[in-house]
Amino acid sequence: MCKRILCFGIGWLAFAFAALAQIAVLNQKVSVNKTAATIREVLTELSSAYKLNFSYSNDLVHLQQKVSIKADERPLREVLDVVLVSKGIRYAVIGSQIILQPVQTKQKQKQKQLTISGYVTDATSGEALAGATITSGVAGTSANTYGFFSLQVPLGPVQLQARYLGYRSLQVQLLAVRQDTTVKLLLPVSSQELGEVSVTATPITVPPPANILGMRSQELKQLPHLWERPMP
Repeated sequence: MCKRILCFGIGWLAFAFAALAQIAVLNQKVSVNKTAATIREVLTELSSAYKLNFSYSNDLVHLQQKVSIKADERPLREVLDVVLVSKGIRYAVIGSQIILQPVQTKQKQKQKQLTISGYVTDATSGEALAGATITSGVAGTSANTYGFFSLQVPLGPVQLQARYLGYRSLQVQLLAVRQDTTVKLLLPVSSQELGEVSVTATPITVPPPANILGMRSQELKQLPHLWERPMP
């Protein structure tokens, strides 16, 4: 009983700390002044000035939309609401990343589409595997610099497959997925190594040039003496 209470307490504390961390990130004061700039330009300035990490999929989130924003020491949450939410992009803080995803439109809701997002990392070191390939049926994408990916899939059972050079591929089956889901894919390093290469030397006979006559010494002795003295 005590162990259960302890585990519950630890889990609650972890959740509470994560929630506080998210609140702290979104409540920090930022300043930005942009007119008719792309969303990408605004996020780049915020990332550089305040050490923020934005993760998104280029296939799903369109950052070329133009926005104007003038904020002086305003909470980051307010700035992101103007820059992102007003353009159909939602955000969420997961760990040290601010995840960007498209807002589900009514048309997509009718088509019963949902978003699977997460990170692809080394199963041992936890290092992000940038460029890893993630597929689900005919849909596919690649992980960004932080190992983050975002993929739109139909509602229902989802099978993800992750691949990365030098690692064993990973398949994950998600049953009865009915809402946007975040996953973490851990790829183990491939244990397959190159076998020994055996090289066998094969003698090569090089034929003499066409203008050189090859004869044994005994045959030479039987030739007429064309030299001043006979061959010994």
